[in-house]
Amino acid sequence: MYFETGSNACSNNNNGCPELCLAVPNGTVCVCRDGHVMQGNNCVVQPNYTAPSRCTERNFQCRHNLRCIDIRYVCDGDDDCGDGSDEDAGVGGRCGKVAMNKICLLHVQVS
Repeated sequence: MYFETGSNACSNNNNGCPELCLAVPNGTVCVCRDGHVMQGNNCVVQPNYTAPSRCTERNFQCRHNLRCIDIRYVCDGDDDCGDGSDEDAGVGGRCGKVAMNKICLLHVQVS
């Protein structure tokens, strides 16, 4: 293994940066974690930020545990995520339209 040792302007108290200090050729740059922006000397939540999904297009990302499940298991009546997010039929939930479509189909078939 190879280890580098040394110091730069970020080595001393993170050079005053609230989160991440990057050493660049002309000094340092303070940056924030994903979803945050520098505002003065602080990192604040970026308005309207949506975190990128960790899942592929063929998967659904569970809301709380961030697991990826195959989209075939979304809105199938089984809580595959363990947090109910793959079966959420509430306002803005993934299954709201599916539930409405099933009700409409049932109504059409009965009529």
